[in-house]
Amino acid sequence: MPGSTNDRGETCPNDQHLRHVVGNGAVGASRTDAELRYVRVYRPLVGDLPESEMVGKRDDELYATDVADRLREPKEAARETGELVERRVTLPDGDEDRTYRLVAAPIRGRDGAVEGVMDVAYDVTAQVALEATERKLRRRCAQLEHVERVGNCVRATLDVLLQASTREEAYQPLCDRLVNSELYETASIADYRPERDEAVVRAQSGAGIAEDGGTATADVVALKDGATGRAVRTREPQVLPAGDSRSRPLDWLPADARGHRVVVVPLTYGRIVYGVVGLTADREDAFGEYELKILRELGTVIGYAYHTIENKRQLLSDTVVELEFRSTDRRSFLIGLSAEYGYRGELQSLVPASDGTLLAYEFISGVDPRVVVEAAADEPTISECRVIREEEDGALLQFQLVESFITLALAEYGATVRSIVVEDGVADFVCEVSPHTDVRALVEQVKTAFPETELRRKREVDRSDPANRPDERQRLGERLTERQRDALEAAYRAGYFEWSRESTAEEVAAAMGITAPTFHKHLRKGLDAVMTALFEADGR
Repeated sequence: MPGSTNDRGETCPNDQHLRHVVGNGAVGASRTDAELRYVRVYRPLVGDLPESEMVGKRDDELYATDVADRLREPKEAARETGELVERRVTLPDGDEDRTYRLVAAPIRGRDGAVEGVMDVAYDVTAQVALEATERKLRRRCAQLEHVERVGNCVRATLDVLLQASTREEAYQPLCDRLVNSELYETASIADYRPERDEAVVRAQSGAGIAEDGGTATADVVALKDGATGRAVRTREPQVLPAGDSRSRPLDWLPADARGHRVVVVPLTYGRIVYGVVGLTADREDAFGEYELKILRELGTVIGYAYHTIENKRQLLSDTVVELEFRSTDRRSFLIGLSAEYGYRGELQSLVPASDGTLLAYEFISGVDPRVVVEAAADEPTISECRVIREEEDGALLQFQLVESFITLALAEYGATVRSIVVEDGVADFVCEVSPHTDVRALVEQVKTAFPETELRRKREVDRSDPANRPDERQRLGERLTERQRDALEAAYRAGYFEWSRESTAEEVAAAMGITAPTFHKHLRKGLDAVMTALFEADGR
């Protein structure tokens, strides 16, 4: 039989071959008989058993089942097929694993029958690690290319937002740009109505949608507990896998969206949710970690653009609608507090912070301001309260409002609060909205949040009337960007310009949720705009 020792004690060619390959790069080699019992062993791959203990035994008699199966399978395949077999197998080596290229070749007798198997192993652990690194780099490159495509798509949508003077002008072009990027099969956009917890579809684009189908769309869909509802309530994108049955609660998406991966992106400005964008894709890598981050930012950018459009439309309109409310709802902390301590509070200013909270500057009288500060410390809807300054007849306080204040409900409709007076648990407040605002929906939203609130008066104010025209202060404010105006007002209300200063730049910046350098930048540019308006004769 080949591989045995002859009568003169000479080694047969098979044994010489094993010794040769082990001396030229192989880390182990063995020869087994037809029953896969070891006949010769050179350097065992697992453990350090001597050859004398291995000869005559099978792998399952020497090793644990999982290791024995990995060693036996290529030898068994070579014996059964009569052909050379190559496998990559991973085997334990002390506390680590190593990967080998195992080559198993059948040994035939003089009659051609398979009488055994010779197998040789080469350590390819380093090669496997290198290949894994190369695959990771290729995936990373593909990922970066994809992120670049998504970034280009987002930039295209920014062009739409910059050119739009109304939200209606942006709906269809936004959907078209998203689909034209070839990243998404369909794109849909809907407005959110918080008072009814429903989405109103405004535009759609993509496969299976008529070219003018988006502009005529006005479907109303109750959100309930679907993905759209979760996106609105968490203000985070919601991803559904392809074929997920929960994608059908997205009834406002095209019917062809079934079978595709879906993402619903909320359009937010701070705590305000203006609507959602729904995208579908048939890519396996759709809506991965990096893409989702970019889409989250896209939702924030669109929300900010909506907010700016609404403010600009109100600012440029010759007519505004003035609304006067009265509330006795003590779920609003400031109303409840004034009822408890019987004081009067007059709102001086509201400044939005970058984290979606509101800085409220209120002048209070009839109560020790330290009592209010102590009460606010235990109030979850107030993240911070401090005294800016004390005067003979009262004190100016700064509140950082997280929620549960009527102005936050009004902000969702772009209302500009003109005055709020709270006294003995009764709050009277006046705000202005654009003539295009759905006042009924606004009132429903306020009453949903604060039931003990009523609309007392509604009237249109004609700004073209000289008596109602903006004064010089308003015209000066129009020269400022929103960020510059917020920085200037927060600094002024917090006593930053007083001598000596009542608040430092760091304190004002922290209250606004921005860094001190960013605050200084907005402040300097705002002051420059004000000084230019005051001292340049031509007003440029």
